[in-house]
Amino acid sequence: MFADDIILGYKVCKFDSKGRLFLPKFTYAEKDDEICITKENDMFLGLYNYNKLKSKINGLKKESLTSKNKEIIQLIESQLEEIYTKFITSSIVDAQRRLLIPKEVISSQNLSEYIILQGANDYARVFSDEKSYNEYVKKYRK
Repeated sequence: MFADDIILGYKVCKFDSKGRLFLPKFTYAEKDDEICITKENDMFLGLYNYNKLKSKINGLKKESLTSKNKEIIQLIESQLEEIYTKFITSSIVDAQRRLLIPKEVISSQNLSEYIILQGANDYARVFSDEKSYNEYVKKYRK
């Protein structure tokens, strides 16, 4: 299952003519996994396991309902709103471990033919190109 274990890895991937992206083994993707595509920031998209993201949302909702601390409730509501506003779409992994990224997402996010897929614990980051990946990495390698 996608993100069944910690996702660590880096791979240059290419979209096929239909906009499908082959997911490397380090993502643990399997046929029929549902993947959420999110806009994390201006530098990359995120790929999340749908069931795990839904579980996180339900856990936050439950915590919000049982908490009596207004600051915690506001923090949780802020986290939920962030999740909701980042969501773009979801897609199902096919038998060859390919994920269809809708053409309008490829276009609106300026994804090039070759993208960088980087594991990031419980999700994968999709960088539009090597330049954007290197800019992101530069921030953390000072």
